[in-house]
Amino acid sequence: KLHKNYAVEMRPDGTFTVDDVAPGAYSLNISASLSGQRPWEHPPLANGSTAITVPDSADPLSPIDIGEIVLKPNPQQ
Repeated sequence: KLHKNYAVEMRPDGTFTVDDVAPGAYSLNISASLSGQRPWEHPPLANGSTAITVPDSADPLSPIDIGEIVLKPNPQQ
């Protein structure tokens, strides 16, 4: 399997955008870190994941609503 990592910034309303994702089935894994931290140097504050599908017919100019992803606190924090 191919793995791609995207760093995104969450908007105040909890939404985010990832551009140029090819059609297919994906496992979306979210790790939340404090702003300004280098996430690879510290454990994340919380994690969550969901399965998503980008359809072949997806309009690249229209966002895909993937619903709500519940983040669970990281016990290492």
